[in-house]
Amino acid sequence: MSAFDPRTRRLQDRSGLPAERTVLSWDRTALAMLVNGALLLLRANRNGSLLVWVPAGLALLAAVACALLGRRRHRRTVVAGSANVRADTVGVTAVAGMVVAFGVVTLLLAVPEI
Repeated sequence: MSAFDPRTRRLQDRSGLPAERTVLSWDRTALAMLVNGALLLLRANRNGSLLVWVPAGLALLAAVACALLGRRRHRRTVVAGSANVRADTVGVTAVAGMVVAFGVVTLLLAVPEI
């Protein structure tokens, strides 16, 4: 393939897609945490227990943190180029742990009531 081949040009134009997919996945994860927080808030509104308000607030804060982490990661990737950015293993592991924890808490506290 030469530099003037249309197939080569299409491949070069798609260089920003991995960064876009990454930010979309962080956004989907933040949305999932928001849904968990909303389910817990529905449960807390019905029963008023502090046991439910605390995880609901934490889930909402974690959703905001996840969205901010994704945006920061996106900016780093776009500015530095995707080849120069190291994987954020600590952030990914922390977010995965929070998703699992909030999912379990939501199943235990909110779903039996709905």
